[in-house]
Amino acid sequence: MAFTITFDGQTTAKFLPMQRQPESESALEALSDVEPADVSVTGTDFALGFNPGNTLSIEFMGQYAAWDVPEITVSSTGLW
Repeated sequence: MAFTITFDGQTTAKFLPMQRQPESESALEALSDVEPADVSVTGTDFALGFNPGNTLSIEFMGQYAAWDVPEITVSSTGLW
């Protein structure tokens, strides 16, 4: 199963379960309103698969450090 992350009306390319945090961080930084070093992604290494209990934490920094950021949504709908 793959998934996408939507932030401030923009959606990342799909993530595959075996992607690691650096690839997830790069995909978020590819959004036009996110600069390099604006996000830090940490959490479970998905190399072993996407299982219940695996977590991915996204921290906004840089230009977003002092702001409430828009809600993030994650979707796996239609992304097999």
